[in-house]
Amino acid sequence: MNHIHPNICERRKGIDRFKEHIRFARDFKCSIVGTETGTLKVDGVRDYDNESEGAFETLTESLKELTTEAEKFVVIVGIEGGKNEVVTSPKKMRRVLDLIPSNNLQVIYDPTNYLSITNFKDQDEIIKDAFNLFRDRIVVMHAKDFVVSNGKIITVAAGKGRLNYKLILKLLKDKKPFINILLEDIKEVDMDESMRFIENVYSRV
Repeated sequence: MNHIHPNICERRKGIDRFKEHIRFARDFKCSIVGTETGTLKVDGVRDYDNESEGAFETLTESLKELTTEAEKFVVIVGIEGGKNEVVTSPKKMRRVLDLIPSNNLQVIYDPTNYLSITNFKDQDEIIKDAFNLFRDRIVVMHAKDFVVSNGKIITVAAGKGRLNYKLILKLLKDKKPFINILLEDIKEVDMDESMRFIENVYSRV
């Protein structure tokens, strides 16, 4: 869903639909319902500011409502930040968690999502920031990778790029062992290789 959709009716529709998923999640033996944090870039809009304070406030209003619903049904709302959305950094994710201090709001951590062409060389510091700021609230990790091509960050299958998986999996093993790792942005032909890559790195760190 898009938590900050500029059309209030569309935003309301998304919130109500997400609540449906929360209410029925346990019937499917599921404890987590996940969402990204949203963007104002819809319907070809060019002039938008996802990092505005107004966008952040709209996001937190939506998450408070969804978290209240999740508490009723003993379900976790998982939120995933990213450079093209409202929560563009680990620090912003920590701010959300401080404003909504409920254990029913947790983090889907995707290390690649926080990297851009301007900061990818600082990935180690950004990864460490994430674990320092919200490791206690990470409930799932997404695994993909990245390469740099023609001045852009391109996502690829885990193990086929430049992401420092040795650092990530060492921190994960020390701080959040046994957590689920979900492969993302991957073709079926690469799945076995990426799984073996993650398992091998995890066993050695």
